[in-house]
Amino acid sequence: MPERSLFSLTTMITGYAKCGMVQEARELFDGLEEKDVVSWNVMIEGYSQHGLPKKGLELFQQMLGRKVRPNEVTVV
Repeated sequence: MPERSLFSLTTMITGYAKCGMVQEARELFDGLEEKDVVSWNVMIEGYSQHGLPKKGLELFQQMLGRKVRPNEVTVV
């Protein structure tokens, strides 16, 4: 199997989250060796879309703690 890229893994996280499989999305997110603002945004959005805003906010705070700079998508 070819090496998984951040792009492909983030796409998988998006798919899990959109299907309501938020726990599976989080497990994949937690397994990422490196995370960019897009991967953080996707996971935060997944929580928000499925009625878990507190978890989304907690993740946002973790993102800031890791010095990842939010963008215009993060705050929407």
